[in-house]
Amino acid sequence: MSADRAPGVIIEFVDPPPAIAPTRVDVPVIICVAERGPLHAPVRCGSWSEFRRVFGGFVPNGLGAYAAKGFFEQGGGPGWFVRVAAPERLTSSLGAQPTDRRRSVLADLAGLVPGAAATLTQAGVRRSYLVTAADPVTATVTWDRPLHPDLDLTLGFDIATGAGTATRNLLAADGVTPALSVWASGPGSWGDRIEVALSPGRRVTTVNRPDQPGGPDVTTVLGTAGIEPGDRVRLSQDLAGTVTVVEAVVAAVDPARRTLTWTAPLPAGLDANQPFALEVATISLAVLLDGATIEVWPDLSTDPIHPRYAPALLVRSDHVRVEVLGAQPPAPGRWRLSGGRDGTAGLSVADVLGDELLTAGVPGAGLGLAAALDLDEPAVVAIPDLVAEPTPPRMVLPPPVPDPCDPCRHDVSAGMGTESVPDPIEAVVVEAGPGFAYEDIVAAQTLLIESCLRHTERIALLDPPPAPAGRSWSLTDLLAWSARFSAECAVTVAPWLTVIEPADSTAVRRIPASGHYAGLIAQCDAAAGPWLSPANRTLAWAHGLTATLSDDDHARANTVGLNLIRPLPGRSLVPMGARTLAPDPMWLFVAVRRTMIFLRRTLRHHLGWVVFEPIDTQLATLLAAQIATLLTDVYEAGGLAGTGPEEAFALAVDTSQAAVGQLSIMVGVALARPSEFVTVRVSRTDNRLDLTEEPRLVVAGGAA
Repeated sequence: MSADRAPGVIIEFVDPPPAIAPTRVDVPVIICVAERGPLHAPVRCGSWSEFRRVFGGFVPNGLGAYAAKGFFEQGGGPGWFVRVAAPERLTSSLGAQPTDRRRSVLADLAGLVPGAAATLTQAGVRRSYLVTAADPVTATVTWDRPLHPDLDLTLGFDIATGAGTATRNLLAADGVTPALSVWASGPGSWGDRIEVALSPGRRVTTVNRPDQPGGPDVTTVLGTAGIEPGDRVRLSQDLAGTVTVVEAVVAAVDPARRTLTWTAPLPAGLDANQPFALEVATISLAVLLDGATIEVWPDLSTDPIHPRYAPALLVRSDHVRVEVLGAQPPAPGRWRLSGGRDGTAGLSVADVLGDELLTAGVPGAGLGLAAALDLDEPAVVAIPDLVAEPTPPRMVLPPPVPDPCDPCRHDVSAGMGTESVPDPIEAVVVEAGPGFAYEDIVAAQTLLIESCLRHTERIALLDPPPAPAGRSWSLTDLLAWSARFSAECAVTVAPWLTVIEPADSTAVRRIPASGHYAGLIAQCDAAAGPWLSPANRTLAWAHGLTATLSDDDHARANTVGLNLIRPLPGRSLVPMGARTLAPDPMWLFVAVRRTMIFLRRTLRHHLGWVVFEPIDTQLATLLAAQIATLLTDVYEAGGLAGTGPEEAFALAVDTSQAAVGQLSIMVGVALARPSEFVTVRVSRTDNRLDLTEEPRLVVAGGAA
């Protein structure tokens, strides 16, 4: 019987409800095209180095790394990133093929757009090509070069396009049996630059002791040092000139008795009562990128019971994954992966935004922005690749084969017994970047705004579409674009920036400024709070603008809520606007909108304990005191206006509906001028906590 049912006085110490602590509203989610990394899966990165480890570096057909670099250079962090790409689509050849080997007739042309990469596969032959033209009438695709002679046009072949992962199946020593499948850790043409080199790993030798008890299941050996369960052991026996060689897998090791237990009885061809030698051999796997060793995984095993089972260990690799295909270990050698595709040329608006209504509540089902629907932390959304300038496809030549006579050459596969020379390879195919039409961009940005309005606690950073070829955007163009939107959560950033290409200091690249602006928001929040406007601060890692606008242009843009970046003497590039596209003047400023998001989110996070609490005077007093403390802190930090707390905020707790389980708290705050308030209604109905904003005045008077 529990002690609390015994007669007497029972004293329990109960912790008071937690104090209301501020909540971050500076964390962005950036939907982007990146070199590598998981697709349509939000990843939280706290630094530029972490982003590079997960998503790779700068690529010509994507802006993800540029946006992330701009964000972190302003002092931002952490941030969420979602990599997007066109889905993989499969088709096959259809009927008789043109004899010029430059064209193919296919069953389906979905995803095969000019500039897209395609992988052709036939009976173990796999080659990558670029699509230069696609004719839907004749179902014919034109390739960038003639098909390889290894592809037999009289036989059918398969074609894959969209995002694809580079792979390679490694064979056993017989050259026929598949032993190990290796693939890149994520889709993308970067995987075609990966090589794997297998070499012998740890070697342990010993002999059996025929004079000790044993048999086909258990063998007594001279020593067990260095032998582990799961090791594959090579047993060799020479009886009167007849050499028998078999392999067995260790199931258990008993160092005290010096015995090895096998997973299966030793073959009958090996006489367990006669001497034989035992040799343990593991494999070591080196991962190379562009010919340079980036990872080494020593002493791997292909047996699942081994503590260094290769597939289990390589899940920690940033570059490759493996799967064991058979009982035989792979032969030593060096191989290059192939078949990686970026999936950027065929990227669609649906791939970037997803469908929030269809995938709501289904974890992992959303694409692009919809994949971040259930994330509570992000309060800023940017999609730089939505407005990316189209980039042409290109072929990246492989690194030259190292000179075998070079005394400084580092042979990662030394000891293989074979020369460390990579396979004959083709150039890596980098497909064209995404490019959307003007109206498609505007429609997608409208959907982004609607998503932020549904979420209620996010703002959308909107970049202007790319300027028409041969000219820069004029103010008239920018005003016409921004006039297409009207919402308090919409924030524009113009014009585009130019940055020096990290890989080529003589070249510059034009990029949208939303990543930089998101970092500036985080910088201002760290300095003061969301009530500090993200403006009038010099941008880091920004070297120029794509459009020159005058002071008169700035005045006209500011009037309609178009935020411009201006070059100021002695200060470089400075955002000189922090307004929204709100039709209501109450939400004109970014700081006002974000401060309300901050208060709303803070109250939502820290008043969850109120649900199911008894509604009485004590609860009302406690809530009023906690909220008043929070608002006083915000006022003292400069987030609220007024000469004192009594002018900065007002509180009213309504318990009149306690009988039906409803508690209402009216919170009025002066965000811009004294005595002008925006109201947040906190309502508890049954087991639910609701927060609604009401644009009406509340009588000032401090905490009630």
